[in-house]
Amino acid sequence: MPAAPLAELADELGALVATTAQGVNVVPDHPFSLGIAGGFAHERAAELIHQADVVLVVGARLNQFTMRFGDSFGADADVVQIDVADAATHPRVDLYLRGDAATASADILSGLRLARGDGAVARTWRAGLPDLPGFDPRDRDPGTGLAADGRLDPRSVVPPWTDCCRPTASSSRTAATSSAGRPPTWRSPHRTTS
Repeated sequence: MPAAPLAELADELGALVATTAQGVNVVPDHPFSLGIAGGFAHERAAELIHQADVVLVVGARLNQFTMRFGDSFGADADVVQIDVADAATHPRVDLYLRGDAATASADILSGLRLARGDGAVARTWRAGLPDLPGFDPRDRDPGTGLAADGRLDPRSVVPPWTDCCRPTASSSRTAATSSAGRPPTWRSPHRTTS
C-alpha cells in the first residue's frame, strides 16, 4: 500500500507509527516511527505501544508474534483493525472495519479533516514525548547471534533485516522472502534482485 495515506493519517492523529516485521518500511523514514512492532520490537517501542490508549491496526494480521503473545497492547487500549479479512484476526480487536488499507486510511483522513475544519490540530500524545523524533529502533542490544537454546536470537536479526529492506533509488524488482505469518509469496517492494 502507498505510504502517503498512512503517514498523513498518523500525522493528523498525532500517532506514533510501527509496522509488522513483514511491513517493515511501509512508512519509510517517518519521524515518529518506532520500527517493528510485536516480538521483534525495540524495548522502548514495545513500552510506548503498550501505553497507547487507541491502537489503529491497518492491513496487518494480529498473530501471536505481532501481539507479543498477548502483551502488545495495554488492557484498556481500544484496538481498531482495518483489513480485508472477513473478520477481526484477533479477539483483542474492539472494532473491525473490513476494507482496503489505502482507501480506508484516506477516507478516515478525509473525515478527520472535515470534522476538524480550518486546519485545527488536536492535542497529541506524541507531542509529549521529548525523545521522539530521534528514536532509532535499530539502536538496541544486538543480541548474541544464537540464544541459549541454540536458536537464532531475534535481536540479531532485526537491524540487518531493516537495513536490507530499506528502499533505495535503484529498487525496481522484488525478490521472494520468507514470511512470518503470511503466505510465502509475500515480497518486499524494497528488496532488489541481482
